[in-house]
Amino acid sequence: MRQYVLAAKWLADQEKDLSAAYRVWARSGVPFAAFKEDWAGESVRYRDSPLVDAYVVARYKTSIADAKRLGLIRTAFDFEPWVDRSFLDQVLKEEKLEGFWKPRTLP
Repeated sequence: MRQYVLAAKWLADQEKDLSAAYRVWARSGVPFAAFKEDWAGESVRYRDSPLVDAYVVARYKTSIADAKRLGLIRTAFDFEPWVDRSFLDQVLKEEKLEGFWKPRTLP
């Protein structure tokens, strides 16, 4: 969890010039220009937030419902009881990053 949070912080710190991140990501075979186009005009801090907020919960709920509808799972289930935010909260506190990311809201 700590490395995930620190990676998100590093990326947020690159907000003004994401070239370093694009170069790392381009090693996957996706062209640098594709990342530059895809991330243009968006807040990196917002888009790459490590928080398990209302947006993430809603996305998982939608994915679970779609999996059920498509027959990929037999029974839908409630996502939230599976979430333990304590590890994330602990890392945010230890790294003094509480409040660094704002919870995303549903569109």
